[in-house]
Amino acid sequence: VTRNNMVPGTYSLAETLIASPAANSSKFTQNGGWSCVDAGGAPIGGGVGIDLLPNADVACAVSKAAAGLTLLRLVGTGLVASDFRLTAQAGTATPVLNGVVGSTTPAVAPAAAVNSALVPAGFFSVRETATGSSTRYIQQRIEQLDISNPVCAGPVTSAIWDNPVCWSEVFGDVVETGLGERTVIRFVNIAPPDVELPLTGGQSAATYGVIGVILLAVALTAGFIVRRRRLT
Repeated sequence: VTRNNMVPGTYSLAETLIASPAANSSKFTQNGGWSCVDAGGAPIGGGVGIDLLPNADVACAVSKAAAGLTLLRLVGTGLVASDFRLTAQAGTATPVLNGVVGSTTPAVAPAAAVNSALVPAGFFSVRETATGSSTRYIQQRIEQLDISNPVCAGPVTSAIWDNPVCWSEVFGDVVETGLGERTVIRFVNIAPPDVELPLTGGQSAATYGVIGVILLAVALTAGFIVRRRRLT
């Protein structure tokens, strides 16, 4: 708070954010307009300007806010969260989270595996990639933590992580970060089922089983048609 003796008159209101580090300054957006009150707490003026009368004692304030974004991984049996890299990007801008190591725990700097970032409010595309060509997986869905539910508020504990009420499916790969809010996203993957192959190679027994069922269905249908023709 800065107090100054001012000459009566009309003043415009503006502010400059000095953030640390300086790069964070662009991530903050003004949250609402200016509010001004007199010595008794009664609101006066505000907006983007104020008329300052003689002997008036006026205090004006404004707030700015950013958003938080966290990317996490939930993997099934046979997969390891750290085998994936997660990215969040607004359009073609530099990713706000770029290839972070998949984890089940939120982490910010100076942690080694940072997967949370201060971001401006807006829309971000989120994606994942496997670190090795041998990592096979099926992406079941992308989920977002429901911070509006009191049960799911606070740090992402194991109770929140395992509570299906706390997570809702994101349709598509674009998420929105709200001003002054944190957005927690997790990718849900499972390992693909193994296909059993004969020891001598060739197609699996499962494949032959499917073909056999199809042929049996065709034969039964043909037999039913022939029987109807004989009866008619």
